[in-house]
Formats: sequence, C-alpha cells, structure tokens
Amino acid sequence: TTLAENRTEFGNLPHTASEVGAIADLIGGDAFIGPMATEAAFKAQASEYRLLHLASHFVLNDSSPMASGILFTADSSQTEDGILHIYELFDLPLNAELAVLSACNTGSGKQLRGEGQLSLAWGFRMAGCPAMVVSLWNANDQATSGLMSDFYEALDEGQRKDAALNQARSRYLASADNFRAHPYFWSQFV
Repeated sequence: TTLAENRTEFGNLPHTASEVGAIADLIGGDAFIGPMATEAAFKAQASEYRLLHLASHFVLNDSSPMASGILFTADSSQTEDGILHIYELFDLPLNAELAVLSACNTGSGKQLRGEGQLSLAWGFRMAGCPAMVVSLWNANDQATSGLMSDFYEALDEGQRKDAALNQARSRYLASADNFRAHPYFWSQFV
C-alpha cells in the first residue's frame, strides 16, 4: 500500500489548527485548515505569499529521499495524492522570504555528496525560498504551537529570524515546568 492509502497511521495534531490560526491572525495572513489545507491549494497559491507556515506531518523516505514529503489533507478531487514531495517543489516558484516547516524532522534527510542534506528544507531552498525554520527531530504538538506563536510575535516586533527564534525559546522556558523544560520540547527548531 502507498503512503497516501495509510494516512491513518499518523496521529492527530490537535494544536496545529490553533497554531496556524493564531499566526494568521497575528501577521494578517490566510489560514488553510482542515479540508482547505490540500496539496492542490498549496501548489496553486503558495507563490503569492511572502511567508509560508506548514504545520503537519513530514514523512522521510531514506531509500528515495526525493519522495519524502509533507502531508496535506486528502484531496477529494483526486488531482493530488495529498503529499507534497520534495521533487514536486522544483516546479513551484516560491516567492516567500521565509518558510516555517513546523513538522517532525523537516531538517532531516539523506546526505548527498555535492548537494548536502536532501531534506524538505533543501527542496524549499531549490524552489526559491532563502530562509527556513526546520525541526531536527520529532516535535511535540502542544509545545510547538506555543513556541511558534512566540516566534511570530517576536518577528512582528521586528526581531531578526534567528533572534526571534531565540526569544521564543526563552519565553517558552520562562513558563515551562521542570518536565517541559527539557530541550526535547523547545530546541528542535533551527
């Protein structure tokens, strides 16, 4: 069976809707949530935005790295399989100055001599996006939601991308209990 047929193996991400909605409200953007968050909609409209934030599941394919991809809502029209594969990014002229890939392992991928790490971030870079925020390991849905909201607030305050991420981490740690202060919850994004 294909990945598209086995979508149920991926758990729900209950905090992504509030994460995306809060970010869209803060920056005055559009939120594509639930049935609106299709691969076809992303492909049709992504080039219109200067900032892209994707909160979903990422599927790493070590044996065929270009087939790795980020999951979207299954498209009932069947024009797309609901997975934005790395190789599909080559046909997307992105004009975004920043892509935040808020999913597990979006900075992970096979090391290819002469190319670097074949990750989702690499695909977005090849599509023309000069800056990314990616995760290096599995992300906790609830912690990520708060961290991302704080990141965008810091950006909105005029912080540089790297300073905004550090400020978001500091804000997160200031309110985290001893368990949630573990770096697993807040340090995966670079």
